[in-house]
Amino acid sequence: MIESHVWFNFIPFKTIRLDLFHNTFHLAGNLLLLAPLTFYLLIFYPKDKIGKLLFIVFITSVSIETIQFILTCSSSLFTNTYYRGFDIDDIILNTAGGLGLGMIMKLLKLSKAVQEGHDAPGK
Repeated sequence: MIESHVWFNFIPFKTIRLDLFHNTFHLAGNLLLLAPLTFYLLIFYPKDKIGKLLFIVFITSVSIETIQFILTCSSSLFTNTYYRGFDIDDIILNTAGGLGLGMIMKLLKLSKAVQEGHDAPGK
């Protein structure tokens, strides 16, 4: 009999609390994982609301975790190794990273617009 070791976490902030002091690399990686997606969404769709872009980042993160869960469950049937299947905290961190980058980019754009307004001749 093959024993499977699939791990999942459906309790929000459980692994974030554990990783905060022991595995900050994991936290940083999850915060930055979907940053390129957020960056490109803001570049190619600058007029879209941050909420819409955040929803896309959230759905992407849920899709990644769901695929990871399905692949983990199916592969654990044939191997005797530990797998990490699904972690709600990964979704929280991926989405928070997208929100953080989105807010920074929007603030930089606003700051640039204000600065250009002050530098305009006749003002």
